[in-house]
Formats: sequence, structure tokens, C-alpha cells
Amino acid sequence: MEVFDQADIQGKLLILGEPGAGKTTELLHLARDLVERAIKDDNLPIPLIFGAIGLG
Repeated sequence: MEVFDQADIQGKLLILGEPGAGKTTELLHLARDLVERAIKDDNLPIPLIFGAIGLG
């Protein structure tokens, strides 16, 4: 959450790593925390998660 809250990234974050490094797990934990925070504050956005497969 500390990294995501930094003003210089403006709520955008790209998680990179080798297969099996825990990227998806970290993403889901972050999304859960952001949803919990947004439930408590109507001014905060709800996170969107989408896969990059097929975008290229």
C-alpha cells in the first residue's frame, strides 16, 4: 500500500517478475486492501484488474 499511495505514481502500478514469483498473489492482496479502503471512503476508486494476454 505504501508504494501504491506515493504521489509520483498517481495510483498506477505495474507488477513485473519471473513466473512463480508471486505477482498474481501480490496483485490480489493489493486489490483486496484497496477495495476495503474504498468501502470505508466513497471518494476512493475501486481497483480494476485485467489480464495483459491478448493486448499485444
